[in-house]
Amino acid sequence: MILLAVLVAAYSSRARAGGAKSAASTHQAVAPPSATTRIHIGSCSDTHEPQPLWSVLEKRNADAFFWGGDIVYGDRDPAVLKKRPAWYRNAQELFAAAKPVAANASVLDALYRAQEKNEAYRRYASSVKILDGIYDDHDFGVDNSHGRTFDRATKDAHKNALLDFLHVPSDDARRRRGRGVWAARRVDDVDVVLLDGRYHRGRTAVEGLLGEAQFRWLEGHLRASAAWARATVVVSPVQVLATKERPPPAEGFFEFPDDRARLLRLLANRSALIVSGDVHYAELSAYACAGGRTVPEMTTSGLSHSWGSRLPAHYDGPLIHRAKHFAMAVHQRVLQGRVWRYKYPNEHYLGLNAGEVDVTAETLTARVLDHRGRVRLERRWTLDELRGDGVDGVCEPYRGAATRLDVAAGFSAVFLALLGAVLGPLALAALVLRRISRPAPPLAKMVRTLSSLEKGKRRNYVVSASKEACLLAEYRLGPLQ
Repeated sequence: MILLAVLVAAYSSRARAGGAKSAASTHQAVAPPSATTRIHIGSCSDTHEPQPLWSVLEKRNADAFFWGGDIVYGDRDPAVLKKRPAWYRNAQELFAAAKPVAANASVLDALYRAQEKNEAYRRYASSVKILDGIYDDHDFGVDNSHGRTFDRATKDAHKNALLDFLHVPSDDARRRRGRGVWAARRVDDVDVVLLDGRYHRGRTAVEGLLGEAQFRWLEGHLRASAAWARATVVVSPVQVLATKERPPPAEGFFEFPDDRARLLRLLANRSALIVSGDVHYAELSAYACAGGRTVPEMTTSGLSHSWGSRLPAHYDGPLIHRAKHFAMAVHQRVLQGRVWRYKYPNEHYLGLNAGEVDVTAETLTARVLDHRGRVRLERRWTLDELRGDGVDGVCEPYRGAATRLDVAAGFSAVFLALLGAVLGPLALAALVLRRISRPAPPLAKMVRTLSSLEKGKRRNYVVSASKEACLLAEYRLGPLQ
């Protein structure tokens, strides 16, 4: 086990090249200066779980809040889950072996109403000037859903449930039939773009993720906002920069490389930050593009439950929750060195979190807050660094692409670490049980052993007596004591 730990630690030695220097680990952040535009983003919030971050965010004086998806969990209804055996729920969460029951519009409406009744959320929502957002899979209807999971009428019904929750006017373009929830909002001179990753999502890379209609809208909007936008914040329901070396059943733009390349080209000559959710942890990452520009991404996910949250979600078991937490911690620790080269090393957090973006006249800061208001992750870029010289070119992970050898070695180290964590305690328990349950020797064997001991004692006595006689004869000394 010690050798295994040394092997994993040696492999996970991280390169720290590239990017601005990260802030100190956990600290309490101060209020922004008056010239700062502050935006909050959050995702993965279950109405059946505690939501401690609203009171934290309320004290941070943001200008706007944007939902990044999974506002409610329509396919995780406790009334339905309680009717299923524990092994089914655990298999569903651990192996994605059992598919949850898809929600309908009435279920989603009820969950959105329950979210609106959360008193801490109501206070926070009333404190910001702009509140908007998008759905992801669980609030679109079912886990890992795509554009063909439901027919158009069902998709529109689910979409309208979200828009009603966000109090979107009836004449808004998002209310049109056959259109997703993509939109853009202006927060001072910051352009916030909301992407829809479900309505037109295909099942293959050829079919695409965003859909041609959304791309055409995005191209036109970015041309129009270039005249006034100081910075652009793109809110995506799934990770954009994460590479394909992910444990299943992960989702992201890595499944649609053409869509990712097209999106990154559209962000050329703009000071842009991507914000994503979905994965139930937080991390900071970046791509380096031609022309010297950097495209960073802040993933913030887990307003109510995450890989490292103290309590498991209502559909999860305590033992399974701890096992998943350990497994994700091992993946993050090992793979960030040589495999996940898009990540800033050590810039991840597995607990409950929300995202915060500050934009000033010269800089953009991405920050991840925990449920106590402490800053867990933070990184600052200059707007010029994000814009580069405006050249449209290839983008890749800022530490380069991982080789096949790196991927094979990384996942082998993860496998050995997880295997050792399972087999090590089992081997120790087997050894202890073997010692405890060792049978007593038979009575006949014990008699033979005692007889041998008695014979040995007599032989030793004879030898001792002979030595005593010799000593008396030669040295005329007294008897041995």
